Amino acid sequence: MGWFGEAVAAEVEFLKYSVPLTVLKAAQLAVVFITIAFAGSIGVSVLAGVGLANTLYNIIVYGIKIGYVSTMDTFGTAVFGSTNKNLLSDVLLKCILQGGIVYLYCQGVVMNSVYVFSLIPHTSTSSQDVVMSAMKFVRLTFVNGFLDLILAAGKKYYCIQKKGNIVLFSSLVLAGVHFLLCLLFVTKLQYGVYGLALALTLSKTCDILVLVSYFFVYKDSLSWTPVNRTVFHKWHEMVKLGLYGSFNVTAELLIYEAAAIASQFMGTEATATWVITFQLCSLTFALSSGIVSAETIFVGKYLGVGNITEIKKWIAVGLVNSLLNSVSNALVLYLFIGYLGGIFTDDAVVIATLCQWFWIMSLKTVLDHTASYLTRGVLVAMGKQRNISIIIFVLGYGVVVPLIIILSLFSDLGVLCLFISIAVYTFLFLVSSLIYMSRVNLDKEIYASQRRLNANTTEPINDLKSVNSESSGSGDETDTLLSNQSRSIWLDPGFRNFVRHLFLGFIFCFLFTIISFIGDFCT
Repeated sequence: MGWFGEAVAAEVEFLKYSVPLTVLKAAQLAVVFITIAFAGSIGVSVLAGVGLANTLYNIIVYGIKIGYVSTMDTFGTAVFGSTNKNLLSDVLLKCILQGGIVYLYCQGVVMNSVYVFSLIPHTSTSSQDVVMSAMKFVRLTFVNGFLDLILAAGKKYYCIQKKGNIVLFSSLVLAGVHFLLCLLFVTKLQYGVYGLALALTLSKTCDILVLVSYFFVYKDSLSWTPVNRTVFHKWHEMVKLGLYGSFNVTAELLIYEAAAIASQFMGTEATATWVITFQLCSLTFALSSGIVSAETIFVGKYLGVGNITEIKKWIAVGLVNSLLNSVSNALVLYLFIGYLGGIFTDDAVVIATLCQWFWIMSLKTVLDHTASYLTRGVLVAMGKQRNISIIIFVLGYGVVVPLIIILSLFSDLGVLCLFISIAVYTFLFLVSSLIYMSRVNLDKEIYASQRRLNANTTEPINDLKSVNSESSGSGDETDTLLSNQSRSIWLDPGFRNFVRHLFLGFIFCFLFTIISFIGDFCT
């Protein structure tokens, strides 16, 4: 097979991973769009309330899901490339349990924030209705963030094992079932916001059932270890990387929220221009997410194998795909921005502004996708979430947010200052990523990956037993754990620690609800 045949084979192999992951992201966006559309059919206050709840979810909870799925990108992919693939299920369960605990605390922030906001006197009945609709929707969809985490981690589990067909099918089921349930509960039965929440929860539950059914049917062809108490031990490294990954997503979202807030002070046209710009850029970013997510599988797997040649090969393949995708998206946005903007509004000033200055955001699209590929695609597979956090924090809050404030206050550029600020952030992020990538030593990263796995699993990976014994006493912990398998799980310190955090998380989530109930009961 010549070089051309090898290139085609590599491209086909890459698409087998990236296409299902792209469809997964598209299905998630479709669910959000369907939910918002049906909320609008119920009433304006419900639409605004669901929009408010969704904004809080994106800022506080969405990062948890993406952050903890990044632990699957770091640990799960490397385990699958190692000598003990069956430990992939151990990583999956740890990802779900750890992310679930953190989700409870973050969801508590959302629920308590909305509750406190509802206690503030409002100047109009309509604003009070919006807040009450948001609070009702947040409470009714309390479990949905955890369902999202299970779905994201579970589908990554299947994709790592090249089971993209089930990811494709279940993603289409999620979007289709959600639309049908919204028709039934919202339009036909007219259950209002209760029907909307019920449709959302049931559609995600149905998607999980599809994944579970596939597991039981094809269990013999999947990497799986029987569940035992070891899943409650050796959490430190995964928790740390999960929190850093969550911070990366949330911190970057807040940068864009800062731009959105700044646009509020520039007039209605500027706000509308920024909203349209953000929606279009988010759509193209979603289309590139499959490439980023697929890259983590290849890099992580060959880190586990210890094959430098294959790592370099798949980095090159992924980079070519990322550039082709980002350039084509940028060209479509630039050439058809007038028509795309017309989908959202017919305001002549907004359309004219987009047509004049959107070339900046088209260029930003190419830079952003490339930077995202290098960081969330390659560096995350190497366990560099902490380093990415530092880059985002320094550039975002040390450079870009101050730049947005300065340009907004001391210039008359309008929405152009937001375009410039975000483009500057993306350019600096890409340059920083390239500099960091140039300093990566793959030999050291292979060793670090295998050492990381030994420190966070109960069985040695790739026979690095000496490394396992060096990993902060992990060998002693493993010996103690395995020698006490006959003891009741209720006596296991790891399990008891998990239950304690689970209980505290539930209490925190419903803190103000409980206080309100006690107050009403006493009076």
